[in-house]
Amino acid sequence: MKIGLFTDLHYKKDPEENRRFTALAPVRLKEAMEAFRKEKIDVAVCLGDIVDKAETHEEELSCWQEILAIVKEYPFPCYFIPGNHDYEVMIGDEFCKTTGMPAYPFFVDVCDRRLLFLDACYRYSGKRYDEEGMVWTETMLPPEQIDFLKKNLVESDNPCVLFTHQNLDKFLPKDYRIKKCAQLRRLLKKSGKVKYAFSGHFHDGDDHEIGGVRYVTVPSMTDTSANNYMIMEV
Repeated sequence: MKIGLFTDLHYKKDPEENRRFTALAPVRLKEAMEAFRKEKIDVAVCLGDIVDKAETHEEELSCWQEILAIVKEYPFPCYFIPGNHDYEVMIGDEFCKTTGMPAYPFFVDVCDRRLLFLDACYRYSGKRYDEEGMVWTETMLPPEQIDFLKKNLVESDNPCVLFTHQNLDKFLPKDYRIKKCAQLRRLLKKSGKVKYAFSGHFHDGDDHEIGGVRYVTVPSMTDTSANNYMIMEV
């Protein structure tokens, strides 16, 4: 199957000078979506950090709705993972309500693949960022999400693809990595069913194979003068 991936738009209409490219998020997203359509992808996945915090919640919601409206123009389904900045803007179930996503974690079966969507935006206390405040260097999967992952890796008859905002790749800086990521990597390796694990968060992007699993970090769409997105066959 073919997946279109984008992440870390950080859309803000009047950004600081050092984040000036974030104002181009709508233009760059349209460019990516057109490329996805041309390549006849099966699904698109946004790996989080859709907007940045603004002066007012109304401005944040305006940016949010502008991005979602672009996505809805296209015929293929798009799945969303919340990023740490999204929980500075969205509270409670607002993220799921506006994107149309079910509660996390969840899976979908597409083209003989099981796509697993997890939310690692949790403080080490076990509380989600919107409940206790966002500290981006604290990221973990609550026990119930790990149980969900284990269950699906056992029960799925199809190869699995994992999606998180934060990272599992051991070669990335520690601050970006999900707590106990080594244990999670061992779980994926042992299952033998996961060949790809996609994430965002680390804006430079990266790509490493560890234990037979390819950990792909998609670069930020708006961090530099160049647009970034990916089309991957999995």
